[in-house]
Amino acid sequence: MLDDVSVDIPYGTITGVLGLNGTGKSTLFNVIAGFLDYEGEVVKEHAYDVAYMSTDNLFFADMSVKNIIAFFKDFMPGFDAERASREIEGLQLNLKKSYGRLSMGQKRIVAFVMTICSKAEVYLFDEPLTNLDILYRDYLTTTLIKEIDESKAFIVSSHELMELENIFSHVMILRDNKLGKWTDTEEIRASGKSIAEFYKEAVTC
Repeated sequence: MLDDVSVDIPYGTITGVLGLNGTGKSTLFNVIAGFLDYEGEVVKEHAYDVAYMSTDNLFFADMSVKNIIAFFKDFMPGFDAERASREIEGLQLNLKKSYGRLSMGQKRIVAFVMTICSKAEVYLFDEPLTNLDILYRDYLTTTLIKEIDESKAFIVSSHELMELENIFSHVMILRDNKLGKWTDTEEIRASGKSIAEFYKEAVTC
């Protein structure tokens, strides 16, 4: 359960939400996405302003990747189906292949493509690197960097700090059901600490 969480995240940023297992990172994301009841307010201008790559497998096993793209096109206003198809084919995945026959890593990268091709203002990525091989990891991190602009805010939860700490503009620590200060990563590095060191100190002190 989260307790008295309040944060204002501006556009044009990539924020890492860091915390030990069970501290509420997925709960926080589900609240922002509108999947859980909560006391308080999440400010959203449109029904489709949040795009969410969760840790759950959200698609039916017999749906082809092409069907998944068509589903998003029908139900997500502004979803870029043509780009999604190009990205999938560029990753050498067969659009006709059923979701159930994809490897865990392929399922995760399909979910990432569906998220990044959605029209949104806030993009949530819950443990996005899980089960991804080195090529998919490089694609994901490179794409995140290229996509960020002043009309979007990216929020990423992950334990994979070695690969993600260099793309975070800011970080927040979840501990004891509370969300810590939204901290500029340049300030952390200027203090002589890596993001990993900052995180370890925050969760062990």
